[in-house]
Amino acid sequence: MGDRPRPLLMPRPDLGLRALLPAWREASRRATRWTDAIAGAAALGPSFALALLAAHHAGLPPAAALTCAVVGSAVVALFGGTTLGLAGPGLAMGFALADVAREFGAAPLALAGAMCGLFQLVVGALGVGRFARLVPLSVVHGFVLGLGALLVIQSLPDALGLAAPADLDPLRALDHIGAHLGDARAPALAMAVLAGAATWLGARYARRAPVALLAIAACAWVTRRAQLDLPTLSDMPFALPLGPLPGEPAHGVAQFGRAALVLFALASLETLLSANAEEERVPGARADLDQEMIGYGLANIVLSLLGSVPAAGSIARSSVLRAAGGVHRAAALSHALFGAALVAVVLLVDHSVPLAALAGVVIAIAVPLLDLRPLVAVYRVSRSGAVVLVATALVMIFGGLLRGIEAGLLATLALALWRIARFRAAVHQGSAGAPHQVNFSGPITFLVVLELEKTRRRLAALDPTAGVILDIRGVLVMDLTGSERFLSLVTELVDRGVRVAVLGASPACRDKMLAADRRKILDGRLAITDRDVDAILGRARAFEMRAQVVANLERFRIEVREHYTPLFDQLADGQHPHTLFVTCVDSRITPSMLTGTHPGDLFIVRALGAMVQPPGESTWPGEGAAVEYAVGVLGVRNIVICGHSSCGAVKAAKSGKVPDELPTLRRWLAEIPEASGDLSGYADVDEAARAVIVRQLDNLRRFPLVRDRLASGEIELHGWFYDVRQAELFEWDEAKGAFTVMEGRGANEVRSEPPPVG
Repeated sequence: MGDRPRPLLMPRPDLGLRALLPAWREASRRATRWTDAIAGAAALGPSFALALLAAHHAGLPPAAALTCAVVGSAVVALFGGTTLGLAGPGLAMGFALADVAREFGAAPLALAGAMCGLFQLVVGALGVGRFARLVPLSVVHGFVLGLGALLVIQSLPDALGLAAPADLDPLRALDHIGAHLGDARAPALAMAVLAGAATWLGARYARRAPVALLAIAACAWVTRRAQLDLPTLSDMPFALPLGPLPGEPAHGVAQFGRAALVLFALASLETLLSANAEEERVPGARADLDQEMIGYGLANIVLSLLGSVPAAGSIARSSVLRAAGGVHRAAALSHALFGAALVAVVLLVDHSVPLAALAGVVIAIAVPLLDLRPLVAVYRVSRSGAVVLVATALVMIFGGLLRGIEAGLLATLALALWRIARFRAAVHQGSAGAPHQVNFSGPITFLVVLELEKTRRRLAALDPTAGVILDIRGVLVMDLTGSERFLSLVTELVDRGVRVAVLGASPACRDKMLAADRRKILDGRLAITDRDVDAILGRARAFEMRAQVVANLERFRIEVREHYTPLFDQLADGQHPHTLFVTCVDSRITPSMLTGTHPGDLFIVRALGAMVQPPGESTWPGEGAAVEYAVGVLGVRNIVICGHSSCGAVKAAKSGKVPDELPTLRRWLAEIPEASGDLSGYADVDEAARAVIVRQLDNLRRFPLVRDRLASGEIELHGWFYDVRQAELFEWDEAKGAFTVMEGRGANEVRSEPPPVG
């Protein structure tokens, strides 16, 4: 029995608690407890700087930001899906929080946070979080680049000591800096440079020391001691009291619900993309994205009950904790415990903590996110991917997180559609009054309307007296727009009095065109074979093989050849096929289509009825010579004998009847019984064809080279029967003495089998 199919969604009714037990045990190990504790303390400076500066930009009080960082980190450390995740106010959702607070008040803001947490809890419990891995890497790298740029740009006014409004977007922030650069304060810049340099040097040479925190404390001491007139934490343009329990808004319930959904989207996107980016940047890092959503959902519900703001993950915070030497979740827990003890101190001295020092720390930890090596790596693989990366970062910087991610995903989707929708319409002008042929390949969708219009104009310029053949055998997909536009092309030709044959419509395309064909234009114009084309156009040999070959060669040169260039370079010096494929000369058997093989894989021998004469002086050596060459020189590892249903050669061998005007075939018929055996006793041609296949396996074993390689295990024999009508392949099972449907091992599906060979 095969494995049971896994469900698309994997609910976690226990919220993943059982899966977290090993992580909790690992975090409590004594061997790394001290290391994790030091790392948690070392990360306090950058973590608090990020939280406080985000609160300042959003117009939120320091108490709300610090509570969010401390409590959120503790809950996420216990229940999140990453090892070294730290929580805090999300940079992207800071302005959204401020808007909710201003419009609806403090209690509804807490309710919005609770709703955000509940949504995240449901999404994680249902197993939807893991779909964040579908976000292309180019978008993830663009998110990191954009996040780093946002942190730097939004921190620059504070680093220069400029009294800028808190809610400046990046463009206005840059304009403001340019307009007021002369008002920059040297002490503020000095504080920013001192704190930033200390943070950068500490990250390189003293990772386990709380250098950033000490630098902020030193700047606060200098500011107070020297009584410097610098913007500090106490200079908040808007204050939100900490403490109200969640309450419903007094007005605008629908608008409030939309605002809560925006908070949920911003918090979840920032969290999931940060976890994704951490995986890409750190070898061996692996996040459980569903559990990450559960952890942040629980954290945001707890924070809402405390009257704080929702938390989000950030690669900037997790990178700091990892760089400080954190190993297990105990590092994040230690960070939360040390942070809780430090909150009161920060709130007591908030009037002395210069915003410039916080900005310097944030810039120091944001600059590494501006690493351009991922952009170079993506560019080497895909120039279009590099364009998506840059576009994501730019739109995120100047349009916000949601718009940036949306732009990246839309750009990626557009590029994917462009590649998938490769479409060609090769117009081959008929010579000497022959019909014109148009060979279509690729999906006919709304994306190819302009190409269809170009084809229409080319046909309009040709003399259509002999008719037009529209060959769509290379078209497997049509959408509504594509079918309507293609039908309009046929309609225009018919209205001009042109005889039109539509060759090779797949069932799906046929159904779409017939459903759109209100004038019944296609009646009597759909052809399956070239003989149908002859009947529709009213002339013999209307379909020209050369036109089809030329069209396919052009497509091959443009779309396929480059893909096979390394293979062709190798095959130019010799071949090393893995399989000798012996099959009938019948036109209905296409070995490469059946096997999905590529050039150089199959050494193909075509013989009437797929029959191989056994070795001997009285037999023709053609097929036998090919067998010996394939085994002895090329070293094939498999030999396949592939017969088929309704085989004319087997029918002739069974009946012994051949028209008198085919003398060579009559001679073949006289010689072939040694290879085929007596077929007169079989009920029908297909049963005889299966018996012939088994007989050929015995014939092959009579070749000394084949016999020796079979004995040494260097080669395998396979007998296949292809049912043309069912398009189904059966293989000979020696143990069962029967042909069985060829399918994967352990398949559950049971299908009918042809009768065994007697």
